[in-house]
Amino acid sequence: MFLKFLWPHDRLDRTAYFLYSILIYIVLMVIILLFRDNLFIFESSQIYKPTLAAKGLGVVYIFIKFGLAVRRGHDFNARGWITIILFLFIHPIAEIFYLLLSGDKKENRFGPPV
Repeated sequence: MFLKFLWPHDRLDRTAYFLYSILIYIVLMVIILLFRDNLFIFESSQIYKPTLAAKGLGVVYIFIKFGLAVRRGHDFNARGWITIILFLFIHPIAEIFYLLLSGDKKENRFGPPV
Protein backbone atom coordinates (compact mmCIF):
# COMPACT_ATOMS: atom_id res chain seq x y z
CA MET A 1 0.00 0.00 0.00
CA PHE A 2 2.87 2.40 0.77
CA LEU A 3 4.25 2.11 -2.78
CA LYS A 4 0.88 3.14 -4.22
CA PHE A 5 2.27 6.66 -4.70
CA LEU A 6 4.37 5.27 -7.57
CA TRP A 7 1.22 4.43 -9.53
CA PRO A 8 0.13 7.64 -11.33
CA HIS A 9 -3.50 6.72 -12.03
CA ASP A 10 -5.25 8.09 -8.95
CA ARG A 11 -5.63 11.42 -7.22
CA LEU A 12 -3.38 12.84 -4.50
CA ASP A 13 -4.42 15.70 -2.23
CA ARG A 14 -2.01 18.48 -1.32
CA THR A 15 -1.27 17.21 2.20
CA ALA A 16 -0.30 13.78 0.91
CA TYR A 17 1.69 15.37 -1.94
CA PHE A 18 3.61 17.52 0.54
CA LEU A 19 4.27 14.64 2.95
CA TYR A 20 5.36 12.21 0.20
CA SER A 21 7.62 14.88 -1.31
CA ILE A 22 9.27 15.56 2.05
CA LEU A 23 9.61 11.82 2.77
CA ILE A 24 11.22 11.10 -0.61
CA TYR A 25 13.61 14.04 -0.16
CA ILE A 26 14.62 12.88 3.33
CA VAL A 27 15.19 9.31 2.12
CA LEU A 28 17.31 10.65 -0.75
CA MET A 29 19.41 12.79 1.62
CA VAL A 30 19.95 9.85 4.01
CA ILE A 31 21.07 7.64 1.12
CA ILE A 32 23.47 10.33 -0.08
CA LEU A 33 24.90 10.85 3.41
CA LEU A 34 25.33 7.12 4.03
CA PHE A 35 26.83 6.28 0.64
CA ARG A 36 28.49 9.54 -0.41
CA ASP A 37 31.88 7.88 -0.86
CA ASN A 38 30.32 5.46 -3.36
CA LEU A 39 28.11 8.04 -5.08
CA PHE A 40 30.68 10.74 -5.72
CA ILE A 41 34.32 10.87 -6.80
CA PHE A 42 36.05 13.60 -4.83
CA GLU A 43 38.86 15.24 -6.78
CA SER A 44 39.59 17.87 -4.15
CA SER A 45 37.86 19.39 -1.16
CA GLN A 46 35.53 21.43 -3.39
CA ILE A 47 35.24 19.41 -6.61
CA TYR A 48 33.37 16.14 -7.01
CA LYS A 49 31.87 14.14 -9.86
CA PRO A 50 28.75 12.02 -9.56
CA THR A 51 29.13 8.33 -10.32
CA LEU A 52 26.71 6.29 -12.40
CA ALA A 53 24.99 5.22 -9.16
CA ALA A 54 24.37 8.87 -8.21
CA LYS A 55 22.94 9.59 -11.64
CA GLY A 56 20.71 6.54 -11.36
CA LEU A 57 19.53 7.71 -7.95
CA GLY A 58 18.68 11.08 -9.51
CA VAL A 59 16.66 9.40 -12.26
CA VAL A 60 14.71 7.37 -9.68
CA TYR A 61 14.01 10.55 -7.69
CA ILE A 62 12.74 12.37 -10.81
CA PHE A 63 10.58 9.38 -11.77
CA ILE A 64 8.98 9.35 -8.31
CA LYS A 65 8.44 13.13 -8.37
CA PHE A 66 6.80 12.86 -11.82
CA GLY A 67 4.45 10.19 -10.47
CA LEU A 68 3.54 12.38 -7.52
CA ALA A 69 3.07 15.42 -9.74
CA VAL A 70 0.81 13.52 -12.15
CA ARG A 71 -1.36 12.25 -9.30
CA ARG A 72 -1.50 15.74 -7.82
CA GLY A 73 -2.56 17.13 -11.20
CA HIS A 74 -5.30 14.51 -11.37
CA ASP A 75 -6.70 15.95 -8.12
CA PHE A 76 -7.51 19.23 -9.88
CA ASN A 77 -8.53 17.44 -13.12
CA ALA A 78 -5.37 18.07 -15.18
CA ARG A 79 -4.02 15.41 -17.51
CA GLY A 80 -0.66 13.83 -16.74
CA TRP A 81 1.22 15.17 -19.74
CA ILE A 82 0.22 18.77 -18.89
CA THR A 83 1.40 18.23 -15.35
CA ILE A 84 4.75 16.85 -16.51
CA ILE A 85 5.26 19.75 -18.95
CA LEU A 86 4.59 22.23 -16.13
CA PHE A 87 6.91 20.28 -13.87
CA LEU A 88 9.71 20.19 -16.44
CA PHE A 89 9.71 23.82 -17.54
CA ILE A 90 8.67 25.75 -14.46
CA HIS A 91 9.44 23.31 -11.66
CA PRO A 92 9.64 25.73 -8.67
CA ILE A 93 6.47 27.53 -9.71
CA ALA A 94 4.68 24.24 -10.42
CA GLU A 95 5.74 22.90 -7.00
CA ILE A 96 4.17 25.93 -5.27
CA PHE A 97 1.11 25.64 -7.52
CA TYR A 98 0.64 21.97 -6.55
CA LEU A 99 0.87 22.82 -2.86
CA LEU A 100 -1.52 25.79 -2.93
CA LEU A 101 -4.23 24.71 -5.37
CA SER A 102 -7.02 22.71 -3.77
CA GLY A 103 -8.36 19.66 -5.57
CA ASP A 104 -11.81 19.10 -6.96
CA LYS A 105 -14.37 18.60 -4.21
CA LYS A 106 -16.44 16.26 -6.38
CA GLU A 107 -15.54 13.23 -8.43
CA ASN A 108 -13.69 14.03 -11.65
CA ARG A 109 -12.51 11.84 -14.53
CA PHE A 110 -9.65 10.51 -12.37
CA GLY A 111 -11.81 9.26 -9.53
CA PRO A 112 -13.42 10.37 -6.29
CA PRO A 113 -11.75 12.92 -4.00
CA VAL A 114 -9.24 11.65 -1.46
